[in-house]
Amino acid sequence: MHQEATKLLEQLDADFSSNADMGFLSVAQQQMVEIAKALSTNAKIIILDEPTAALTANESEKLYRIVDKLKESGVSIIFNSHRFEDMYRLADRVTVFRDSQYIGTYLVDEISNAELIKHMVGREINDLFPKPEVKLGEEVLRVEKLSKTGYYKDVTLNVHAGEIVGLTGLVGAGRTEVMESVCGICDEEKEHSLAKKFLEEVDTKAVTIFDAASSLSGGNQQKVVVAKALAQDSMKVIIMDEPTKGVDVGAKAEILGMCDRIYVMCNGKVTGELSREEASQEAILEYAMEKDNRKEANK
Repeated sequence: MHQEATKLLEQLDADFSSNADMGFLSVAQQQMVEIAKALSTNAKIIILDEPTAALTANESEKLYRIVDKLKESGVSIIFNSHRFEDMYRLADRVTVFRDSQYIGTYLVDEISNAELIKHMVGREINDLFPKPEVKLGEEVLRVEKLSKTGYYKDVTLNVHAGEIVGLTGLVGAGRTEVMESVCGICDEEKEHSLAKKFLEEVDTKAVTIFDAASSLSGGNQQKVVVAKALAQDSMKVIIMDEPTKGVDVGAKAEILGMCDRIYVMCNGKVTGELSREEASQEAILEYAMEKDNRKEANK
């Protein structure tokens, strides 16, 4: 089995072994395995559905070369794609569908890009996304010389209120990585220092900040939740629902501390409001019970 698989992968110039685990292969390599599987059945027609959607330019070119070899060996290819570069690089004919309807089939060498788009969308390209005139406001975001080794370098951009700004490029250009950094998803050093700072502030008992919350005690898990809330600069009000449930007495005191005021409810109504000085177990219990039950308790 491995010998046959190896022969098929060699035909496709695969750079991995037939013993490799599929889960560890790249998307391009996984697609190569699917093509090899089709070849193993001596398929005369191979249908590829959006095979370049998640590939880089280099990976797409490698797939193009594989498709070229398949054509030379007499295999027919149906290549489903929304990318014009796929069609112009590979196809002899292109068939257009719109709204589940067949529009037409055209020779690639005889149809222009603009004509093809018109057939695809049903109108001229200039009318695709009519843009209303919007008065732009003040600058709300500025990024200057943002760099991340191995991903992008010296990225500078800005955005004004009411403005739609596009960030584009081929797969692998670094667009996603830039946006992740702007949003703070990749600012890991600061994330770690904040985690350490707030977990120390709420006195969380953990070996390191990398401990799974599920490995901590109930009280310390609650403290992690409180620390996450405290880490948000924009947080003005924190609502805790049953924060002392399932934790020990000491942790309860640390989590709750002292209330400045306490509202007491009974049967869906607020039955009392106590200041810190007025609050006691007896006073709270009195407001928390039905009136009839209060009399019994007092007896």
